[in-house]
Formats: sequence, C-alpha cells, structure tokens
Amino acid sequence: MRFRRLGGVALGVLWSLGVATAWAGDADPPSRRAVRGAVSAVLDAGVPAAAVVIETPRHTENLSDGYANIEREYPRMRLRERWRVGGVSKAYTAAVVFRLVESGVLGLGDTVAKWLPGLLPAGGDITVEELLGQTTGLVDYSTTDAFVAAITPSTKVDLPPQTLLGFIAGLPLLFAPGSTYAYSNTNAIVLGLIVEAATGQAFESELATQVTDPLHLQRTVLPEVLDLVRPRTRGYDFPVRGAGNPRDVTRAYSPSLAWTTGSVVSTALELGRFLRARMAGRVFGPSLVETSIATLRPGDSEPKGPGRNQAGLGIFEYRIPGCGTLYGHTGEYPGYRAYAATTRGGQRSVVVLVNVTNLDTEQEQRLDELWRLASCRALQAR
Repeated sequence: MRFRRLGGVALGVLWSLGVATAWAGDADPPSRRAVRGAVSAVLDAGVPAAAVVIETPRHTENLSDGYANIEREYPRMRLRERWRVGGVSKAYTAAVVFRLVESGVLGLGDTVAKWLPGLLPAGGDITVEELLGQTTGLVDYSTTDAFVAAITPSTKVDLPPQTLLGFIAGLPLLFAPGSTYAYSNTNAIVLGLIVEAATGQAFESELATQVTDPLHLQRTVLPEVLDLVRPRTRGYDFPVRGAGNPRDVTRAYSPSLAWTTGSVVSTALELGRFLRARMAGRVFGPSLVETSIATLRPGDSEPKGPGRNQAGLGIFEYRIPGCGTLYGHTGEYPGYRAYAATTRGGQRSVVVLVNVTNLDTEQEQRLDELWRLASCRALQAR
C-alpha cells in the first residue's frame, strides 16, 4: 500500500540490480553465503536491518543482520523482535473470513449490503469473494484527498473504519465488480466490518479466536495503540528517497489508519508459521485453500513480489523463474517492508523484513534481489 507523502514522511507505505550473483536457475540453488551476501548488500545501501528466515522440512535458517535501533546500535536483530507487517495483514484478515465461511457464518457470495446495509452505495453488487480477490472496483481510501486532509494535522489521529469508508462513499466504482483486478486497501476494511457484523465481536477478538490462538502465535496482534510492545524493531523513513537521516516513525501513525488492511504486528518466525499453516490447510480446510487459488488472475501485490505475480483470494502466487512457485503476501507500513511466502503444501517458507521505507531505486533493486535469492533458497535448499 502506497500513500502520498506528508511532511516528508511516507503515507503510502501504510500497509502496502546492485547485487551481483553467480547463481542461475539451471545451477545449484543459492547458498546460505549468497543470501547473506544479499543481506549485506541491502545493509550497505543504507537499510538499518533485515530479518531473513528460511524454513525447510529439515532446518530453520536465520540470516538476519543489522540493528533494530540505529540510535543505540542495539539490540542486534533477533527473531523475537516485533515488526509491523503492513499489507501482509490482509492475509490474516482473509484467514478470519475463510474460517467463518468454513463454519457457515459467512458465504463467499454474500454481499456487502447483506451484512452492512447502506454502508456503501454499491454494497448490493459487491461480494465477499470480490473483496478477497481485489476485484470490487472500490477506490482506495488511502489515496483520496479527504483521507490526506484528515491526517494532515496529525497522523496519530484515531479514524474508525466507518470514517475510512466515508472517504470513498460518494465516489463511483472504478469498474464493474468482478470484471478486473485493482489492489485497494478499502477491501480489507470492508471485510473487517463484515466480520464484526456477522459475529457480533470486535475483529481483534475474532483474529485471536479464529487464527492466532489456535496457532499459538503469541506475538501476532492487531494493536489499538501506537506503542509497539518490546522486544521490537524500530521503523524508519528516509526524508528523501533513500537518503538523509532516517526518521524514527515507530510510533508516528495510529494503527486505526490501516486497521485490517495493514496494522498487524508479528515476528519473522510467526509470519512463516502462519503462512505454512494457512497453505497446509491447518487454519481452514484444504478445500478452501484450493478455492483461494483456483481462480488466480494477473495482479501484483503491493509492493510487487518476486517473479510473476498472480492474485488469489487473500493470497498471491509468486512464480520465480528457475526456482518454483510460492504463495504469500507483501506489505508496507511507515518504517517497515515485509515479504512472506510459502510453498503450496506449507512445507517451506521465506520471510524477509526490513525496517526503513521511502527507498531509492538502487535500494529497491537490492531488496528485490534479496527477496529472489531467499525465495529460491527456500524452494530448493536441501
């Protein structure tokens, strides 16, 4: 998710090659040393820290490096550090929805108007499935002038989800629902409200009941306050793309501004555990896992993931030339960038997190190369 910038700070990251390598798809998979080299290249380009965790059936590789707090240069990166995962939050929101579909509380064909009558003018034409698949045509609230005006006085302002949807309520759909793909942060906000209407419970409570508690994800939460509970990795934002003294934005933004579309907090280990369980059918059953990837269509996650991106329901497919296919999500939030993916059966996973945003072209290229190499190692390491 990318917003416009306000006062030199990235708003568009609320939610949503400089590295040489001898590895090619027809050779051996990238070595641990090659991935470490890619991590070093990212840090050399000015990124404070990178958490990289690769899990295979045989072992877990922690290739993390850098500093979670650049002012103190302490602590060095550890896997129990909490991060804001941005748009990867949508995968958790989708998991809650699928759990409720499996139990019969919701249906993929349910309309917005069924659960939230009068909330959106086109609510009778938009289904839960279209919200999950980013095919609603709803304008992204985070790109509107009204949203920017609302947070200009302070990015710490509390904006309830109904207020977020109010920014796009009078705007026409970009296209007929179900006709094409367009990534919009609005979709997950609507899903969160549908969950609350269908269950009578706060979404945060349903996330715990349906997903994090059963999987014992003790450090994964949808927070309601600015503070990021320790141990944490601080998030930074460059005042100019890729340059200048990074500003600490760890506590600069109210989580209400992204809610179910981008405010989840987790760790590198728990991200991988969640996605592996999701694709293995341990969050919701195998039939719904297949449903979520049965109608893939061209569509990039935001930011774009490695290889060829295709969009499913609450999940993206990443086909990486010479390596294989992964399923996951990317995300940004001011100060944080995330990429997490797993194999179809959940046997292998890769998570890459960095703690700075507003990157320049070279930094983006080095991070893309790290994503690619780490993904290929996750897919092919013995």
